[in-house]
Amino acid sequence: MQIQTLCRWSLVLILLCAGQALAGGDEPAPSPSPAEEVFRLEQVTVSEGQQGTAFHLSGAGTPTYTVYELVDPLRLVIDLAQAELAAELALPKTYDAGPVAKITGAPIAENPGAVRVQFFLAEDRPYTVERQPNGLGVSFAGGAPASAAVARKLLGVTVEEGATGPVVHLRADGPLADYRYEELPPRKGKPARLYLDFAGVRLEGVPPVTEVGGLLARVRVGQRQEGVRVVLDSGRARLFRYTFQPAEDGMTIALSEPSDAAAVIAGLLAGDEQGEKKEAAAPAPAAASDQQQEAEAALPDTFGFAGYSGQRISVDFYKIDLHNVFRLIGEISGKNIVVDEGVGGSLTLALDNVPWDFVLDIILNLKGLQKEDRFNTIVISPKDKNFVWPKAATDAIAFKADPITIKKRITTSKTLVVAKQIVEAGRRLEAAGDRAGALARYEEAFKKWPENGALARRIAALALVDGRLNAKALHYAKQALKIDVSDGEAAMIAAVACANMGLDAEAKEYFDLAASGPRPASEVLVNYAAFLEEGGDYAGALAQLERNEDLHGDTLDTLVAKARLYDKNGEPAKAKIAYRAALYSGYPVPPDLAQYIRARLAADAQTQQTSNLHSEETKP
Repeated sequence: MQIQTLCRWSLVLILLCAGQALAGGDEPAPSPSPAEEVFRLEQVTVSEGQQGTAFHLSGAGTPTYTVYELVDPLRLVIDLAQAELAAELALPKTYDAGPVAKITGAPIAENPGAVRVQFFLAEDRPYTVERQPNGLGVSFAGGAPASAAVARKLLGVTVEEGATGPVVHLRADGPLADYRYEELPPRKGKPARLYLDFAGVRLEGVPPVTEVGGLLARVRVGQRQEGVRVVLDSGRARLFRYTFQPAEDGMTIALSEPSDAAAVIAGLLAGDEQGEKKEAAAPAPAAASDQQQEAEAALPDTFGFAGYSGQRISVDFYKIDLHNVFRLIGEISGKNIVVDEGVGGSLTLALDNVPWDFVLDIILNLKGLQKEDRFNTIVISPKDKNFVWPKAATDAIAFKADPITIKKRITTSKTLVVAKQIVEAGRRLEAAGDRAGALARYEEAFKKWPENGALARRIAALALVDGRLNAKALHYAKQALKIDVSDGEAAMIAAVACANMGLDAEAKEYFDLAASGPRPASEVLVNYAAFLEEGGDYAGALAQLERNEDLHGDTLDTLVAKARLYDKNGEPAKAKIAYRAALYSGYPVPPDLAQYIRARLAADAQTQQTSNLHSEETKP
């Protein structure tokens, strides 16, 4: 079996089946009776033991709850359905030592009859939440004993201007080679962020915040139980691009501006990997195996490849009403959630560190439901019910062009000045993370400045990547191409929008246009290859990647893509060479991918050895 990085729908089915196994099938939980199941939280107590710190949320009744984690600040959130707080309960509670700094509790305004209890964490320790006869037990593992000798010390953070943008130098008493990193998208006023966790590292005299400005707003550092966390806050609407380079005295992180084309790649054809955790420590060699199942077990995390790009959460639902679950997903995702009156029942489900949109698909699959996702709104209904979007909203997205009139042709300098002011207002909104507001401003400006192809292209990119508004993106990409037919970036946006809407013939025409110049961008060729691979044209996809290699050179992603395509095209010998090239390319290879490649090469070697032995035995 081959790495499935682009076959989005088959992977969705695989992941949903896996989720069903995790959830223990679709056995319906009994619906609680409101009169009997109200839980009255009366007391919060804490005890210390050899195993760690335990909190007990006790009261009258049987609790029905969900559990999830949030960051900035790091906290454990428990939502109690059909619950109330006793008048004598004294919250918030603060603690001077231990894993929890503060516990708060309050009714959930948008969910009458529910209560939210939050544990604000001073330390990031493993925990368990267990339902007890008269409440809930929340147990945190004991803190790890201090090491006799700290592996590394982080001594300082400096930022210098490099060739493409800021270069962050994390200065330590040796190389910082053992780390994990994760991207978080912007939401609710918080910027896009890059997290790096360094195990076994201690801070020594480093200020908690280093203000920078521009592409990189600031660098934050903090001591955690297992090491040091470094957070890089973006100064733009999207996260910057970055490369890591371990050094003898720590690590350098080179940053560069995000591009519209890079954003299109990150979010659509090949699956958005944003928000996925990646491991960057040196991988241990995989054991040789001739079992294909072992090679499959070594596959890289496929959430991003399957199109799941939501914020990662850990959830523990115990007989929770489905409507409360959907309220939680709406709060985490920032989307409007509309639930059909025919949806009901309860759910018991536990998932750890998965995207919220994956959690939603699991629930829909288990409960026989479907979703329609448009205009930042998700409509959830039974599978046998059709939902028709309001005609006015559908018409609005089509953006039918009005006939050109004399007034539109007579563009005064005053109109142009106003348009530029509106564009600047849009840029400020985009920098603040309000991309929906920025999109509205840019559209308003384009009506006054219709000859601005760059503005049309920017609207198309925002609509496609941030709003998933394919029709709008296609409309404005076409406007940009009317102004400049050689605009390869606009052609690629139009191609991706068409592909997302199932207009494969049009998508191919726009990809051909985007790739028609003497030196098309690498993003265009890689995306075109992904599109052709999804359509089963493996030879065509390989041709695009080979052209990309000639013009721009290979990356780890293109090397692995070529290996996968050789496999699909029935050329295993070339696939083996490509996999080996990826493994020894010099690019940082994630441990799970390196393990898969080694297992694959070992399996090929064993197959060849078996074939040779068989040939020797059959010789006369």
